[in-house]
Amino acid sequence: MDTSAHTNSQAIDELLAQLRVAGQRPPEALLGAIRSQGMEAVPSLIAMVSDPAEYEVAESDTEDVTGWAPYSAVKILGELHPPEALEPLLALFPWDGYDYLSSVLTRALGQFGEPALDPLMTVLSDLHHTVWTRWRAADALKEIAQACPDLVGQIIPKLITELDRDEDYEDVYTLRGALVSNLVDLRATEAIPSVIRAYEEERLDEAIISWGEVRSELEIPPDTARHLDARQRRPLFNFGGPEPTDADRAEWELAKRLTWREPISGPYRRESPRVGRNDPCPCGSGKKYKRCHGR
Repeated sequence: MDTSAHTNSQAIDELLAQLRVAGQRPPEALLGAIRSQGMEAVPSLIAMVSDPAEYEVAESDTEDVTGWAPYSAVKILGELHPPEALEPLLALFPWDGYDYLSSVLTRALGQFGEPALDPLMTVLSDLHHTVWTRWRAADALKEIAQACPDLVGQIIPKLITELDRDEDYEDVYTLRGALVSNLVDLRATEAIPSVIRAYEEERLDEAIISWGEVRSELEIPPDTARHLDARQRRPLFNFGGPEPTDADRAEWELAKRLTWREPISGPYRRESPRVGRNDPCPCGSGKKYKRCHGR
């Protein structure tokens, strides 16, 4: 028997046992000790993240320390990004009821880089998956694009293709909103025609990202799509309010003919510094702008 291998396996088991009761924010020293085990820790980490029982909170837990270990394991697998962990992590995408898992998982897969591209694109295109699973795949592709600029040229066209795709089923509007949000985060100005079309045809959930946010973040000059600007100034919901008048509809149709294809007279000049969707909100709340006044 290889005593050194047995010793290492025992050390990994002991470290993961500590991780199981370390809570939501384990000590960095513990995480570092697990990372230092390198590839030898990967099989145990994969087993941990793949076991639904690991995510459960023990009945005796009164301090909210159990059930967090697999989330830390997902993060470590992302940092190590071993090829054998890619498929098990992708298998977690359809898991529902684990809200925190979604953001941890997409960030972890974003660290795999090019090897994750084809599998993620396959998930994004697969209509057998729920919109939430496909949304996670889109988010992971965005993470890869942000971490690997040389792959942006492959990722943005895929997101645009999915945005343009002619689908009509429950929740697809939500997915399109997520795709637009990701394209905006990537500053994908080449997506502007497709994005404008999606808003014109009302094919996305504007509660996820409004036309005003898109125009501001991509620095689209005012009146590039005047009909969308006019609509943006009206309430999204009009409970009990008056129906649009014939004059309103005429204004919409006139503005719609003045499309984004018109030449622009000159460059747009911003009068104040731009606040990015991921920047701190100027109101001082401590939240990101897109989660506060940028909603």
